[in-house]
Amino acid sequence: MKNVFKILKVLDESFDRLTTKQAILRTSIDIFFGLILTYGFIRAMLGSNVDPFEMENPDIYYDKIKNNFSYSHKILDILNYFWLVSEFIVMNFNIKKKAIHDYIANSVVVNVTTNHQQAL
Repeated sequence: MKNVFKILKVLDESFDRLTTKQAILRTSIDIFFGLILTYGFIRAMLGSNVDPFEMENPDIYYDKIKNNFSYSHKILDILNYFWLVSEFIVMNFNIKKKAIHDYIANSVVVNVTTNHQQAL
């Protein structure tokens, strides 16, 4: 039995290396949501006035801080969820299997397989 590993490479549509601009564009939406949602989580955590190290059950701590999330944080969390779902929907219903971030950055994901025996 052969050991086959899948190696994925992200390339330009012309199969050249991605430029820095394309790489930033490709991850810009994820970075945006990550930074904003992390900021909102930290704000909610600091506003809860509960010491996380004194809590025995992390679920209780999370229940206390989730009440401190602002409405804008909740809306952004829902938008992030819809972004994730739309990425999968677009990827599964087009011929090239490209996600939205691939269309934004004009990139493609290429599947390169190699035999583990040859790699050694």
